[in-house]
Amino acid sequence: MNQRSTSQIKTHLLRHLLGLKRDAGYLQRRSSEKSEFIANMSGCGPIACDLNTLFPYLEESALRLLETGNWLDASRSQVQVQSKNPKLLEVGSNPYFMSISLKERFPNFDCLGVNYHAPSGENGVGQIFDQNIVDPKNRLALHRYLFADIERHALSRAATFDYLLFCEVIEHLPYDPSWALFNLASTLKTGGIAIITTPNPARMESIEKLALTQKSVSDPISGHGIHGRHNREYDFDELRDLLLNTGFEVLKHGTFDTQLNTYSRSAQEQGYGQYHFVMAILRSRPKIYRPDWLYRGYEPHELLQDIPLLRRSG
Repeated sequence: MNQRSTSQIKTHLLRHLLGLKRDAGYLQRRSSEKSEFIANMSGCGPIACDLNTLFPYLEESALRLLETGNWLDASRSQVQVQSKNPKLLEVGSNPYFMSISLKERFPNFDCLGVNYHAPSGENGVGQIFDQNIVDPKNRLALHRYLFADIERHALSRAATFDYLLFCEVIEHLPYDPSWALFNLASTLKTGGIAIITTPNPARMESIEKLALTQKSVSDPISGHGIHGRHNREYDFDELRDLLLNTGFEVLKHGTFDTQLNTYSRSAQEQGYGQYHFVMAILRSRPKIYRPDWLYRGYEPHELLQDIPLLRRSG
């Protein structure tokens, strides 16, 4: 028996032990949705960018972006918005596939991005910039974003938002993720909705890698700097702890695959999907919460201060 056959048998046995079941119909349906989303976003991106370099990101993220929109749509029953133009803050909006999708699905929303890059560099902190967008279907020509580092720069004066998309960001934060969450919560109205997505450390690919090859699942060092890698991934109990003690109530949670196989539906239902999806509502005025399981090497009084720790860390 060759090495590949042995590996396949071990993988099958592990999935069997975890109680996973095949569902080819689910794979086919979601694969079709993924193809449709990719086709819908083909040729889109920031102007003056080589759009070919964005395709791997689009292919990897298509189902996650689509599902994020589905969760946002579902959340609208939780928020009684009086305005005809609800305000939404999208953290890390570049390269704008989600922004374009929002414009298409929720055309009345008033959306603002947050990105940590600007033409004027550090002198532009707190300023709003316009990014020209290439979109063959003319859904979005211009995207507005605030230049800020959410671990350092207070956003509470930016606006008061009804919705927050905090997607695929928290795992990249190396210094003070609790303050970043507090900072973002401070932009929401009481009763506002946050959609949080982040990689699931208990996803099947990581379990299989650890169990079958005994290799590390840590993210490689990135050529894009410290923010270009996953500095920490969170399980759901940790996410819920952070959210509850910051002032949120978790309304819904699930895991979700974007790189599909016949086991994806079963893996998602049992908590082994690739990404956590969390819907939370802000119930009270935000407060800073830095738990012992996330921080060490700080004096107790430092962790209680509602100012960013990055002034000391960097």
